[in-house]
Amino acid sequence: MADDAQPQPGILAEVPAHARFLTFRRRPSGPMPREVLAGLAKAAADAGAVVGIGLSLVRECGAEIPGLRTLPAMDGPGFS
Repeated sequence: MADDAQPQPGILAEVPAHARFLTFRRRPSGPMPREVLAGLAKAAADAGAVVGIGLSLVRECGAEIPGLRTLPAMDGPGFS
């Protein structure tokens, strides 16, 4: 973990009875990912917040996270 990285306690927290999930996609005309991530890092997150960053975003930032990989495609009853 980088020196300035902060752990996300929500990762290991008990799953709440209700939750809100937001998924974002980058528009080519939008701000550069590093700018957005820098702002996100400065934002105060409560203990229940978890931010996931995918491999494509990490690569677009020119970074590497050892062990980070794309999840395999899944298909089954109730999801695809």
